[in-house]
Amino acid sequence: MLDLGSRNGTFVNGRRIEAFRKRGLKEGDRLCFSHVELMFWVAHLEDVNPWFETTQPLLAA
Repeated sequence: MLDLGSRNGTFVNGRRIEAFRKRGLKEGDRLCFSHVELMFWVAHLEDVNPWFETTQPLLAA
């Protein structure tokens, strides 16, 4: 994660991070940019269902 000197700053878990200095993230970290809050999660391969593909058309009811 890197803040490029934004006016409002970037926050991780409620603390403002230093501009232009890389900061690692861990699963569950809360990221805040302006009025937007996101939670950082890592997708694990065992959580992915190999039988479901989003490229297949949905069937009409």
